[in-house]
Amino acid sequence: MQCNILGIGAYGPGFSNWETLKKRLDGALISSPDKRRPDIPRPAILSPIVSRRAPGIVKLALETATQAFDETTILPRDTACVFGSSMGDSELLDYMCRTVATMTPALSPTKFHNSVHNAPTGYWTIATDCHHSANSIAAYDVTTSIALLEALVMCSVERRPVLMVLYDIALQVPLHDFIPISEPFAAAILIAPVSEPEAEQPNYYPTLTGETIATVAEWPRCAMVAECESLNSIYNTNPAGRILVLLEKISHHDYGPMSLPLGTGSSLLLSLS
Repeated sequence: MQCNILGIGAYGPGFSNWETLKKRLDGALISSPDKRRPDIPRPAILSPIVSRRAPGIVKLALETATQAFDETTILPRDTACVFGSSMGDSELLDYMCRTVATMTPALSPTKFHNSVHNAPTGYWTIATDCHHSANSIAAYDVTTSIALLEALVMCSVERRPVLMVLYDIALQVPLHDFIPISEPFAAAILIAPVSEPEAEQPNYYPTLTGETIATVAEWPRCAMVAECESLNSIYNTNPAGRILVLLEKISHHDYGPMSLPLGTGSSLLLSLS
């Protein structure tokens, strides 16, 4: 499976887009202080009324999704999409669990409406008037590699551009005691078939090739990520942050192959060219 990378979006502590994350990955901002709790983004794609009722995790996902289209003429409504999050909206989960445990378990209808795992996918497809394939994935620590595989398969089979969005927010106590996600993070990658005439690829983005192999893999070490405290925390504790291993390679023009775990006995082998 092979595709062109057309755009990237990113949002997290110390960066609000791909350009500022790329500077951190390149070492330019390694020593600069991080804003540990980034402001909740306000994606322009949402109307003010919709934005007021949208949860923070939806805004985080849609902000990065929108950024991925900044450098292309492809429209979101013409693009299939894959959204991946290991835990979904853990803030809403915490709220609902605490509410139903009280003597008056009355849930907010709006919050309950937003509690489904595919809420960001729904907000995105409605806002962009997209009627193409849309999927929402949760696979805990291998969410990144499963979402990548799903996006590559969709791109190859449907022969159309595919948007992949990964996002997870910091967990509240007591959930944090079991799954210690401490840093919010989201990233989006827009891909298209290499033969797509409308998908003009910026020359600074590589072509991505992927295949499944019947071997067990561990998550690779990211050299520059390890040098930055907040990025290292994201990579090691936030399942969506595992995409940093690919983003670091793109940033450094490192086209060596890498294997990402998919589950028991299989891996996703990726290479850039």
